[in-house]
Amino acid sequence: LPVGRRLLGPGVFLATLLIGALLSWEGVALPAVESSVAASVVLLGAMLFAGRRVPTSLGLTLIGAAALFHGYAHG
Repeated sequence: LPVGRRLLGPGVFLATLLIGALLSWEGVALPAVESSVAASVVLLGAMLFAGRRVPTSLGLTLIGAAALFHGYAHG
């Protein structure tokens, strides 16, 4: 990301992590939480290993989805 937008990824992660935890605390049921967490770890790890760039919107969407399920699982 450009220098002025480098905090966007961590910001999206933390915000959606909190949303996921709040959903869990409120008793909202999300389907396939464990498999979604596992899939996100594998997908993001593979993307880092490959070293390929993705469009910002796609990357932030993937980060947000991963964080939502991680927050839900830990909430």
